[in-house]
Amino acid sequence: MIGVNEALQGQGLGRSLMSDAFETAYEIAKRAGTYCMWLEAVSEEKAVFYEGLGFRRIEEAGLRMYIPITAIIDLINTQTDEDAA
Repeated sequence: MIGVNEALQGQGLGRSLMSDAFETAYEIAKRAGTYCMWLEAVSEEKAVFYEGLGFRRIEEAGLRMYIPITAIIDLINTQTDEDAA
């Protein structure tokens, strides 16, 4: 489980944690052939946050979500391109 204390939210810490999680998922996928990363959001508000990172809901109104490894690779490549610019 990962999360950011409410007092520290809004400072980019959650995005930073997820960036690290994406890197780890990608490394695992290269070795194990994983299709996606999935999670269960703790609230609707958090689900909206994860949708902003590219996650999709497994059920229309549910909190279980996934993001394909291909989307994670795209996000990593975009970040690398932005860092190089």
